[in-house]
Amino acid sequence: MTTSAWWTIRSIMAAIVDRVTFNAHILETGTDSYRLRTSRTSSRRKSTAAAASS
Repeated sequence: MTTSAWWTIRSIMAAIVDRVTFNAHILETGTDSYRLRTSRTSSRRKSTAAAASS
């Protein structure tokens, strides 16, 4: 993918996100994100498994 195509896609995605969130209400629950937590634990497991197999 060329650089100009990448910037075009990035600009389009920014415009879409801007339109979707324009009148949205952001709710902060004060809790950790489930997806963030699971991605962190899975990356730790992968790095631990890689270190153990070395």
